[in-house]
Amino acid sequence: MWTALDPAGARVALKLSSAEERVERRFKREIEAMQAAAGPFTMPVLEHDASFSWYSMPVADKTLWDLRPPVSVELAVAVLESAAKALGPIHASGQVHRDLKPQNILHLTHSGTRRWVIAGFGIVRNAPGLTSQQLTRADGLTGTEGWAPPEQYRDAHMATVAADVYAMGGIVSWLLSGVRPTFGSIKLPDSPRLRAAIKRATLSNPSARYQSLTELLAAVNSSLETAVTSFDSLVASNRWGDAGAFIAGHPSHLDRFVTDLPRLTAAQVRQWYAADPAGLVASVVDIADGMAADHSDLSFRDIDRFLSWSIHPVSEALRNGHFDGAEELATSVFGAIASIGQFAPALDSIEWMNKLDKRGQEAMETSLHVSGAYGFFARQASGRWQSRGENDLVRELREQK
Repeated sequence: MWTALDPAGARVALKLSSAEERVERRFKREIEAMQAAAGPFTMPVLEHDASFSWYSMPVADKTLWDLRPPVSVELAVAVLESAAKALGPIHASGQVHRDLKPQNILHLTHSGTRRWVIAGFGIVRNAPGLTSQQLTRADGLTGTEGWAPPEQYRDAHMATVAADVYAMGGIVSWLLSGVRPTFGSIKLPDSPRLRAAIKRATLSNPSARYQSLTELLAAVNSSLETAVTSFDSLVASNRWGDAGAFIAGHPSHLDRFVTDLPRLTAAQVRQWYAADPAGLVASVVDIADGMAADHSDLSFRDIDRFLSWSIHPVSEALRNGHFDGAEELATSVFGAIASIGQFAPALDSIEWMNKLDKRGQEAMETSLHVSGAYGFFARQASGRWQSRGENDLVRELREQK
């Protein structure tokens, strides 16, 4: 990066391309992406030459990295809001920034306003079908360590908008805590609801995160409103989008949620799944995993009721064709059933599995094996009477030696 004077004598920042062909292609993509995202919260491209070998932009006052976190929640929200507004246009077209980090968020005084702007579009991933040549590798990190999500360590070419959500979740975490994220480790805020918002934004599974920066911004803003006093109050007001965040924000209240969730009817489970499938999946997975790890303070009656009720969310995921979510749910639920040794929920699950179609059976068989619960379920099924309507999965379980 250089500084130069434009024809009017004003100082500008000048960025030059490399002569290396791969870098040249990325440089052209960077300019085009910045132009596509043009707006008050994107670093402006003032001029560039026809061959895309250079471009100029205003000189920034500082970068976000120059701050010394922790900073106020208000500042963190302002930065997140700027990112959501800046990247909305390219996200809508299927592009992904892939290199959001404090050094690429700059404070700019330009055109009479002061604001945070997004820069560093050099490794933007174009929308599927619009990339003529793959500029990223499937064998190493593309992005910046700590800020990049797990999928960018594997194959950044397949990154979605959820990758930028992860990065901004990490940035907000760093702004509030002063602790720089590392791979697999992000410092979560102390506030329960804000903690839940950042936790969901930075989940390892991209499909379980918020699917836009606007959703993340709404969750963070919601977390700063008047605190919710109970899970029941959220259910009563049909605030399903906040239900999962409430559970994630109160990890020490496992015993409460084990009794609260089974009171939800199948219709309420359907409403929750329609409003926030990722939140429902994450809630049940967290509770089932926590139960499997330590159930010493829980009654076996409550454990049975929760694990048998958990069939409803799994069934809802299957009904919507979300087989990955169904497998994730069932893996945790079946694992808890087997590790605790709960016979009644196992039998309830077997009767339910006997009603599944072929695709559902395949998903549940995968979950039984992944969870290590196949043998336990096979022993429970061995005493089951063979029926005329028995499907392949239940028959295999019953006949397993």
